[in-house]
Amino acid sequence: MKPLLLIFSIILLTGCATVPSPYRFEILSPDTTHVKFHFLRTQTSNGNLILKGSLFYKPYSPARKSGHIDVAVYSPSGQLLSEFTAAYQTPLNAKHAWSKTGVNFTAPLPVVPPSGSTIKLAFHVDQQRQTVDATHTNIAR
Repeated sequence: MKPLLLIFSIILLTGCATVPSPYRFEILSPDTTHVKFHFLRTQTSNGNLILKGSLFYKPYSPARKSGHIDVAVYSPSGQLLSEFTAAYQTPLNAKHAWSKTGVNFTAPLPVVPPSGSTIKLAFHVDQQRQTVDATHTNIAR
């Protein structure tokens, strides 16, 4: 019984180890404070870098507004490399997901930034339900 417990403990501990991200994440809240970002990570797929994470409503939020995610990528020296917007995936049971399990988003980065870069994110509230157009101002700067 003890060897099984030892093997299970080793598997559990090694399975929970994470590799630190080579990027720094910075969350900005100029537009709203009712949304939290969690589980931010990057993943490489076919030579492209993909940003993934989850959004949660803060508990007892008075308003639940829809929006999108503004992303700005800065080099380690502070130079703006790229900026873009990302959409989140609205689940079927949105109220439960926003408060309990999180709403996931996936955003492919247009460039692969060097290690040590900063990725700034902000939740931008949509004033009206419409698509983001070319006149959109990125607030993740």
